[in-house]
Amino acid sequence: DMAVAEVDSPIIHVTADDPPTLLLAGTKDELVPVSHSRNIKDLFEKVGVECELIEFPEAGHGFQGKDAEQAMAAMVNWFVKHLSK
Repeated sequence: DMAVAEVDSPIIHVTADDPPTLLLAGTKDELVPVSHSRNIKDLFEKVGVECELIEFPEAGHGFQGKDAEQAMAAMVNWFVKHLSK
């Protein structure tokens, strides 16, 4: 149901009060298209929320092998940076 999906979409809930956000997206994700991550990143930046998007060119919805290792390293670095403040 598109009406329910639109009401529940994270995009309509973006505010300047949101915390810094890390987005990890596979460009071949068929469940959540990478365009969704790009769109919400643009909205975060528009309201002044720090946001980083890391795209994995050959990944789908979930990361394996090197992509998983890189995603984990990115998350650890993000949390170290933001939780140590």
